[in-house]
Amino acid sequence: MGYIPIAITFGLLSKSLGISPFAAITMSLLHFAAASQFIGIKLISTGIPIWEITFTTFLINSRYFLMAFSIMQKFPKTLPKLIRFFLGFFLTDEIFTISSLKNKEQIDLNYFSGLCLTPYLSWFLGTIIGISMANTLPPIIKNSMDIALYAMFIGLLIPSVKKSKAAFSITLISIALSSFINWIPTFSKLPAGWSIIIATTVSAIMGAIFFPIERNIKQ
Repeated sequence: MGYIPIAITFGLLSKSLGISPFAAITMSLLHFAAASQFIGIKLISTGIPIWEITFTTFLINSRYFLMAFSIMQKFPKTLPKLIRFFLGFFLTDEIFTISSLKNKEQIDLNYFSGLCLTPYLSWFLGTIIGISMANTLPPIIKNSMDIALYAMFIGLLIPSVKKSKAAFSITLISIALSSFINWIPTFSKLPAGWSIIIATTVSAIMGAIFFPIERNIKQ
């Protein structure tokens, strides 16, 4: 349910920026990454070179390398690499969050496939709905949907923060780092992708140092 209003917003925005319906729908099918899609269509609409668009979206999406390394450790080692590679395409921030809250025993190929397929289809259908509604919605509703992405992230984050001291602490560290990068003139000029990578990497390292996962090793 959280993906649909955001996908609708993407469809609406792409239409307003002059992106063709075919290009927007194809992007949702072959890219499937909300933040970089929003930035991507804005960059496309300004007419900047394709290599700059590619590099920017790569930086933004490079955080998924870290997420994939973490999630794939929960799968059996016997799972073929080709299937792991295929599943990695569907990994998003929300899928990562939900998967991270599950124990290793609760995640298998069928569970993760269903978890990926549902938002993927929702995102695809939402994009189509947004493009179709672009000429019918009043401006006030179009503008209000811009906050849908942030609302979904907050809704996914709060339950884990309430249950875990580590999650709460890491969240505060991430907020502080993001604010520091945004407000300090020297760092504020960094591309959005780099600021996300720096904040994510540093907070993850600090979380691993101060809140290590205790493992029971059988002798």
